[in-house]
Amino acid sequence: MKRVLFIFCLCLLSITSCTNPPEVINQTFAPEQEDLYAQCSGLKGIGEFVIGETSYKQALNSKYYRDSYVFNNFYNGHWGVHSHDLSDWIEKRAPIIKQITTPIDDVKIGQIKLTTFDLAFYNNKLAAIYFKDESGELHEHYIKKYGEGRGTYYSYHQDNEPCNNRDRLIVIDTRKENRVWENEKVDLTYSHDYHFEMGPNISEKQRINSYYDNSWYLITSKTLYPKFLEELNKQKAAYDKHRQSEDKESLNQF
Repeated sequence: MKRVLFIFCLCLLSITSCTNPPEVINQTFAPEQEDLYAQCSGLKGIGEFVIGETSYKQALNSKYYRDSYVFNNFYNGHWGVHSHDLSDWIEKRAPIIKQITTPIDDVKIGQIKLTTFDLAFYNNKLAAIYFKDESGELHEHYIKKYGEGRGTYYSYHQDNEPCNNRDRLIVIDTRKENRVWENEKVDLTYSHDYHFEMGPNISEKQRINSYYDNSWYLITSKTLYPKFLEELNKQKAAYDKHRQSEDKESLNQF
């Protein structure tokens, strides 16, 4: 009887004190390079978009882009510069690199809807694909197909329910995940960053501002993509130097 009473008191204390400990998961995935390459030997792109092979023209003529009036554009997209002058500069002075941005309508490959689907090209070959799948279906698919990959997973969850004192109710949910699947020619990076927090000292505005959920994938060519980035950054630097020179010339007239 005393034992039953003691357990009841512990439960009551938990309910009234609202002090449930957080649940924490911290995992690291570190397969041997040879094993990772073997597991990911089939990694090469998405459908007809083959990294290192698909040309700029072939992509434009695909069913996903040909009716969407897309073209080489460095203003928007993952590699966009958000400046019309700089975008024009890159497009005119660096024809060796190109970008096709996501069509107005989401790209749907089979039953998977991609809300973002940007392509990068170097020397007329597909160098990278940046895409987002908000359904979460691809995450489990890639793990089943290519294994855990290399990377980390961290999860922190605190929820002090049951809690009779609603003024002390706390919910904190954080997840951070980064994985890389790769073979000799291609790598696939996945990133997910999620946070939600609710508590007695957090206003609705603070809760909304503190909430975020961002996930993305990036498939790249190990040889072409570094060259694409190098040329893109080279043109950005050249444009900045050009602008500084123009500004100096303008000031010298005063």
